[in-house]
Amino acid sequence: MMECTTGLTDDEFDELLAWLREEGVEGYPPILGLSGSLQATLMYLRQNIVQAVIGEILGVSQPTVLRAIKALTEAIFRTPAVLLLTAEEVPEVVDGTLLP
Repeated sequence: MMECTTGLTDDEFDELLAWLREEGVEGYPPILGLSGSLQATLMYLRQNIVQAVIGEILGVSQPTVLRAIKALTEAIFRTPAVLLLTAEEVPEVVDGTLLP
């Protein structure tokens, strides 16, 4: 469902979400919750979409999207390699991606 925008299948997204819950990630906007904040962050990192556009898609403001990105980016980069693909492993990397 979200694979085009986040780069993850639903199962991969759920696995990453579960890992972030276990890690006790804090600071994400309550209006988005952890799931919405993860979706916003992955959309930004994968597609390099303008934060205001992500906000429109998710029904929140640009500052809310920014808070989500700030809260989750570092946590995502700490994710064990078994959960995420590297850029070399991704079949189609979109130009301008912010993935390491």
